[in-house]
Amino acid sequence: MQTKNPFLMICDKKVDAEIMHIKSVLIILLMKKLNTMASKRKDMASILGCSESEMSKLANGYLSCVTIEKIIKHLSTIGFSVDCNFSRDADSAGFTSFIGLHDFSTKSH
Repeated sequence: MQTKNPFLMICDKKVDAEIMHIKSVLIILLMKKLNTMASKRKDMASILGCSESEMSKLANGYLSCVTIEKIIKHLSTIGFSVDCNFSRDADSAGFTSFIGLHDFSTKSH
């Protein structure tokens, strides 16, 4: 993820800002794909195998209510292959991340 992190402006710790940024990017990707698969949150929840309450929190971007692992599980459920690499970044007292995604739900691989 090489995009600028707007959460750095509101978080005291770089690690917290990076985690929020990762979650937001993954949730946006998840919601874009789900919106092509279903129009109602009830149907989206059914696709992911989660409760409507959890689906509502995802759709509304409640970052504190979901883990990165859970979002990755949901992405995997709808056909994404996820490759993650996290490493400590001693220079900035935080960590760096790389998340590679490939949508295997499409016809062309």
